[in-house]
Amino acid sequence: MAALLALVLSALLFATFLHLERTGRQLQVVLWLLALLVVESGLWPDPNTIPAGLVHPSIGGSNFRLLDTVVLAAIAAHLLVRGIPNRLRATDACWLLFFGWMLTAAVVGVLVQNDRVLLVYEAKAFAYLGVMWVASGVPAHQWRGPALPRFLIIVGAGVAVLLLVDQSGLARPINLPLLSSPNAGRIGSDAATVFGTLGVLACVRALHESRRRFLLLAASVPLLLSALAAGQRAAMIGTGCAVLFCVVVLAITRQHVRVPLGELVVIGLLAGALVAAPVLLGALGGKAPSVPLTTTVEQALHSRGKQLSSQGRVNQWREVRPLLAERLVQGHGLGKTYAYYEPGPAEFVVSDVTHNVVLDVLLRMGLVGVLLFLAAVTSTVVDGLRVVRRSLEPLVSATALAATAGVVGWAAKGMVESLFEKYRLALLLGLLVGMVCSLSRSHDPSSDPEDDWDASLMAIGHQPTPAAGAAT
Repeated sequence: MAALLALVLSALLFATFLHLERTGRQLQVVLWLLALLVVESGLWPDPNTIPAGLVHPSIGGSNFRLLDTVVLAAIAAHLLVRGIPNRLRATDACWLLFFGWMLTAAVVGVLVQNDRVLLVYEAKAFAYLGVMWVASGVPAHQWRGPALPRFLIIVGAGVAVLLLVDQSGLARPINLPLLSSPNAGRIGSDAATVFGTLGVLACVRALHESRRRFLLLAASVPLLLSALAAGQRAAMIGTGCAVLFCVVVLAITRQHVRVPLGELVVIGLLAGALVAAPVLLGALGGKAPSVPLTTTVEQALHSRGKQLSSQGRVNQWREVRPLLAERLVQGHGLGKTYAYYEPGPAEFVVSDVTHNVVLDVLLRMGLVGVLLFLAAVTSTVVDGLRVVRRSLEPLVSATALAATAGVVGWAAKGMVESLFEKYRLALLLGLLVGMVCSLSRSHDPSSDPEDDWDASLMAIGHQPTPAAGAAT
């Protein structure tokens, strides 16, 4: 029953995506994907503990995720309406080359008989990263419109409630037919990264908005604070690097952003209320009072468990080093596993990840894969900075800066975490890269409108409007 409902829901979403693409509302497709990502991250902090049901159904003993089918539906709808671009830009070519080499790594994994289950799981990155072409098809004027700010404001309000519930210790499991969550109300590491990235986007957009500036600033407060609530150092590093990147770029480009002092005071009071309110809520719920967020931050930085986790990463990097030397250029293919000593449970563990995204790529795809991946990420960041420098429209510049900062924060987190296997974060990267490509394509002086993604749609049924006073 759960699998049937999931497939019906995916089919309905496919029809919705198809309609949105045909009517020129591509941004709505991206917001649908972001909304599903936010809801799933908020309801299920740990994606590995999602119980069987609507979100994680099974057919014939094989499990799949609802988000998998929704992502494929979005890509299929985009390709059916828009097709493939007539002209590829440098960033598009870099990502396509990386995907091509990843496909080669998948074939290698099959030939050398790597773990088939892990190979298929790792290959899902094709779909989650491939959603970048859905986001890249959004015209720039839609990013400037009110839809994205409204979405961020709604998400910020929801995350504020989630943050209060999480920090006050009032989280309760959800037990509904086909939709249950044992850890609902908690903020996990994936959610902290997703919310923190959206917080950067809300904050940077607010600095360049006039009508919704205060609401966006207010929404950014719980979104950014959530990066501290999960107690994961990698999430803090990612969000911190994204914020620092924005500050540095704004300083270098000398962009003048002005926020009234009164609004800053109110935002400061709101931040203080979000930090202090869990103490009162926790006391009402019978919980011993404690300073919110400080406990999670303290545990993330100095707890014994985190120290053992750090040693485990060192052990991983030491054990994987000989494997890297064996097939340095081409890699071992997708699904490659190795054993290392994990000091937490004090046992040897077989794993396919290294807690470092570059080492993961190096292990599976070799030096060629690493160079292609770095070239794709670098090209994306350069494109984003080019839009920030050249664009005369503040909202376009702000959106490009925030999306580029999100890519930088993702990469920074990837230095201490494996991310391609985390489907939520892989999807987040695909959407961020697509945003940058969309804005960059619209500001490329060499771009030919006839070669744009939606050129064929614009040509179908498009008739010039007669000039005023012309004979009819």
